[in-house]
Amino acid sequence: MTDSTGTALMDHICMCNAHFTDGHLQPLYYPSDHPTHPSIFKGMAVLLEEHGYHNACTLHAECKGFKCAKNDTGEYVGNCCCRHILFKLPDFKNVPSLLTSLCDLYGVQALFLPKFSPELNPIEQCWGFAKRTYREFLPSSTIKDLIQNTHEALASVPLVSIHKYVYSTYCLTLTHYFHLDLPIVHSVMKIATGRVSMAVKQHGQHADTKVTEGFHQMP
Repeated sequence: MTDSTGTALMDHICMCNAHFTDGHLQPLYYPSDHPTHPSIFKGMAVLLEEHGYHNACTLHAECKGFKCAKNDTGEYVGNCCCRHILFKLPDFKNVPSLLTSLCDLYGVQALFLPKFSPELNPIEQCWGFAKRTYREFLPSSTIKDLIQNTHEALASVPLVSIHKYVYSTYCLTLTHYFHLDLPIVHSVMKIATGRVSMAVKQHGQHADTKVTEGFHQMP
């Protein structure tokens, strides 16, 4: 939003209160009537001192490059910085994202996909089908052919296949989050694994388009 002069209007939005281990609220800001820091954010050191870490003011705010020291087993060594201690506190560690809070407000469950898991995103299967179709067109260097072939390749993905992709990835997502033992998951993974192995052996390259063929065999 802007004012009558076109200047952007700035609105300071404060973070919500945290909680102590006993359930009581912990304000993150000084009160508005504070003599020296009215309505100012307390800072990590003060917040930690209120949690009982009395030496927090002597620690660095964070380790260099956010790389806290670890021992030979990969575990963090002691309370090296304020950031490390703060991120271990349950009230900060378990704060829901803004998207999750918004979904909860409307009664919608947000399921976040793990990193590097395209098999849990049905759009990847659709892209694979479209790319396979696109490769069947005659090579061309003109923009007109590029646009036309792209449109035709995307339009070639059958609706029934899209339904299958969504259904299979939905089952895989449920399995990931709720550890459900669904028969369809075993079928999908068996078909996909076989197709990938065969494609890599035959072509020696990335085989995402071959994986999509397996889903056509699903009921």
